[in-house]
Amino acid sequence: MNIKSKIISDWQKAFTNLSVYSTFKIYKIVGPIIIGLELIRIPREEAYRPHFVVYPLWKTDIKSCLEVPLILSPLLNKKGLLFDISFLKHEEYLRNAQSEARKQFEAINGGNIPVSILDKLVDSRFNDILVKSNSAEKAKLYEFRLFNALYLGDKTKFNKIQKQILEAKKNWDMAMFEMWYGSFDNWFDDMSKIDRERLLKQINTNKSNPKLSKLGSYELENQ
Repeated sequence: MNIKSKIISDWQKAFTNLSVYSTFKIYKIVGPIIIGLELIRIPREEAYRPHFVVYPLWKTDIKSCLEVPLILSPLLNKKGLLFDISFLKHEEYLRNAQSEARKQFEAINGGNIPVSILDKLVDSRFNDILVKSNSAEKAKLYEFRLFNALYLGDKTKFNKIQKQILEAKKNWDMAMFEMWYGSFDNWFDDMSKIDRERLLKQINTNKSNPKLSKLGSYELENQ
């Protein structure tokens, strides 16, 4: 077994609910999203950096779903620095890295996930310095939260998030937002008008894509 195969195999063995999707990527399906870890190669180095990732399953096809993550969060070491791991020292740092991943990324532990864990995750991302200064990233997080509520059929929460978006928008850099999403009114109206049954149908269509056939499938729980 070559070193790259061994690295992803060692990570998958530690998180058995995640399945190998491709080289350096292990995922699982949880309701309307894909969750997992990506061991991103560091340019010009024989080393990698673990990241927690979340992708949507409600877009028009699986290619669109996997194009841009909803969340991409690097693993940090105990000093709060990026946890970079040399290929040659993989075994030396593996156990510590996996332990930190379990603590920092609750959503990769076990199978089904309470939506409260994702809400906690989104709150932490809102407090990230890179998100605070980026209106497009804020919009993506609100979209994530809104679609989770719609998937679960939680109309009260859906309406609450809509109000939060309208309030938050007052402090957004709309030029930055429009670079990514275009007109705010169109973006907001399109999300607000999505039919739940149509959403569920699109998610199920993407789940049935052969590319995802090896992934474990779990549910998002309304708690």
